[in-house]
Amino acid sequence: QELNVYVVTDMECASGGVTPEDVQPAGARYAMARAMLTAEVNAAVRGAHAAGASHIAVLNGHGAASAYNINYDDIEPPAVHIAGSPWHCYLPGLDASVDIVFQIGAHARSGTPGALLEHTMSSVNWVSCRLDGDEIGEMQLIAAFAAHYGARMGLVTGDAAACAEAKASFPSVLTVETKRGLSRTAGVLRPWGAVFSEIESAAEQAVRSCERIPVLPRRGPCALEICFSHTPSAGQLDGRPGVERLDGVTVRICGRDIVEAVGRLY
Repeated sequence: QELNVYVVTDMECASGGVTPEDVQPAGARYAMARAMLTAEVNAAVRGAHAAGASHIAVLNGHGAASAYNINYDDIEPPAVHIAGSPWHCYLPGLDASVDIVFQIGAHARSGTPGALLEHTMSSVNWVSCRLDGDEIGEMQLIAAFAAHYGARMGLVTGDAAACAEAKASFPSVLTVETKRGLSRTAGVLRPWGAVFSEIESAAEQAVRSCERIPVLPRRGPCALEICFSHTPSAGQLDGRPGVERLDGVTVRICGRDIVEAVGRLY
């Protein structure tokens, strides 16, 4: 059976970078961080393709540079590349045709001790996010979308804290550690060659074992509760369907399912 793979990328916990400047275009090490992320994506693409994946879509999920942080001219076939902003919806290209989801360069959720560059959605505007009362980060939100469409969570790569968070949330997921945080902006970086090799092997293993990975439960009606850093961010959602302002910086967003709830942000 041919399989469809969807790869969500972020930059903070790909190999190399440890400071906010490293993952912003003006940073002195941004070019290096782009190259490292691109190489990790290529490793995942090679592994998935070797296992028989027929279609691999790679999403530029890091918001800097208008969501164009992967070096397109270096991406290996057969991957297709989703780049640029704004998006018309969260996770464009993720739909019912996708069998398995990878997260490359994932970081831990906001407030995680010892995590490199931890945040949830925006390190500037968001403080925290809860889904039906449970605090979540980006990887859990991505997983909820995957479950909505019947896709499995196959692989998460990132720092040690992100890998631990992934294993706690999705016990069947494979993880590859890229580095280990000493503080939010300092860490121990693993040899990049070993990281790339492990990602390629894990991606191949995830695709080969796809049918044995359980699909997470699909959510019905749900509520997101987002605490923003400042009142204007919360105020931008005033008057939208399904949105309730709880206080100056906190909103509750309800939907018939996770896709509708998150869609109210767009």
